Amino acid sequence: MLARATTSRLSIAFERSGPTDGFPVLLVHGWPDSLRCWDPILPALHQAGYETIVPELRGYGGTSF
Repeated sequence: MLARATTSRLSIAFERSGPTDGFPVLLVHGWPDSLRCWDPILPALHQAGYETIVPELRGYGGTSF
């Protein structure tokens, strides 16, 4: 299940995974991809000690405005 960050104008769905004490890395997908495009690289980043944050951009998936 995706987490959500919400303001009065925007609700962004995102996935946060990996070691919670790791250096955070923000991975942003392009058009017409989704946050799933990063799935193949996530295990290597987590194994290297990084926490990953992968949002769904406006107009994709669970993000709305």
